[in-house]
Parts: sequence; structure tokens; C-alpha cells
Amino acid sequence: MRYAALLFLAAGAFAQNLPDTTPLESFFRTVDSRSRITEAPPAISDAPPTVQAALGFSDAEMRSLTAVAKAFLNRASSLRASSGEIVFQARLDFAETGKESETAKRQFKQMEAGLAEALTQAANQLRIALGDERYRNFDAWFQAGGATGCWVAPCNPTPRR
Repeated sequence: MRYAALLFLAAGAFAQNLPDTTPLESFFRTVDSRSRITEAPPAISDAPPTVQAALGFSDAEMRSLTAVAKAFLNRASSLRASSGEIVFQARLDFAETGKESETAKRQFKQMEAGLAEALTQAANQLRIALGDERYRNFDAWFQAGGATGCWVAPCNPTPRR
């Protein structure tokens, strides 16, 4: 029973150490999931624009964005794959020692650094694929909050964050 209580207490402590999803990663997930939709969006007045329409991208630019998004998501998925094992081991260590695992903290920092590097590489790949001017337009749109818009109908008046 003692171990169960310690594991319960440790659960919250290690959950907060997981690397966060960045807005660009979230947008890449949207691009990837929307690229899988092969049918036309519903013909209702409040249907959201497609990502391509919102960005004003050509078909070739959209293919580039989709390829970069998929490559990044595959890399992020492989980097995050061990997070469950890290948390489990950290909880066991906490149950045995009563202290947070320094190993887990180090592994999560390494994971976060790997994710940041992968995101930087994805942004650079997108810059190369689009060209500097189109990338600056995309970045301005993204920084202005364009990626927080509604992409799946029905849309709420205020996008959730």
C-alpha cells in the first residue's frame, strides 16, 4: 500500500516534466491530419478554410509543407517514444528513494533539446522549400496567430488554445 501511495504522489511531479507541444508542432499536426482528408469540406457557410486556402499556397508549396510536417512528426514521435518508460522508471525510483530522479530530468531535457533541434530543422527545410519571401509570409501569418484559427467545422466563435 505504501508503494501505491508513493507512486500516486509521484505521478503529478513527473507529468509536468514532459516536453510541451509548441504551436508550430501543433500546426504541423493539423497540416498532417488535414492532408489525410481526401473529400471536399462540407458545403456549409461556417466551414473553415483549408490550410492551403488560408495560407494562399500553391499545390507544390502545400506538398512541401505537408512533407516537412510529416517528417517532423515522425521525428518527434520517435523522440517521445521513450517518455512512458522514463516516467515509469522515475516513479519506481521515487517509490524506492523518495526523491525525484535526476536521470529522468536529464532524459527529459535531452528529449526537449532533440525536439527543439528537429523543429529548427523542419523550419529550415520549409524555408528552403518555399523560398525566403514565401517563408517570411508564412512566418508572419503564423506569428500573427493564423495557426490558431478553426480548421474543422463547426467552428467556435473563439478558438480554443
